[in-house]
Amino acid sequence: MDIQEHSGPERVIDKIRNESAKKICLIGQTYSSIKKHMIEGPSGLLAEADRRDIKYTYNRFSGEVRFHDFNAVCKCIPMWPVTTINHPYRFKNRRFDFIWCDRVKIDDKHDHEFKKYLMLSVQNEKRILYST
Repeated sequence: MDIQEHSGPERVIDKIRNESAKKICLIGQTYSSIKKHMIEGPSGLLAEADRRDIKYTYNRFSGEVRFHDFNAVCKCIPMWPVTTINHPYRFKNRRFDFIWCDRVKIDDKHDHEFKKYLMLSVQNEKRILYST
């Protein structure tokens, strides 16, 4: 097993810089937690982009981060509250180049479906990063 010693933001920025990912999905428990931990936090996506001098625009309302120089976009999908729209099936027919899941807890009933639709979204298990 190949174990990577990189944080989620480092992996996302690496994928963007080597142009292997144009459409990235950030999955967390809530919009608030995605913004607080994955995007705006001291070790979040924006801090990593700043450390590497990569220009971006951030829409705080939608949680969307655009990296114009690389024609890449990161979109947020929260897991809570569980509604029809937030059901695992919402990944059906969506395509992402890379998915970063952070602090995601799913009940046993939906766990298999969630992972199945994540796989359908990226077509390759190596394009999904789970972090805690």
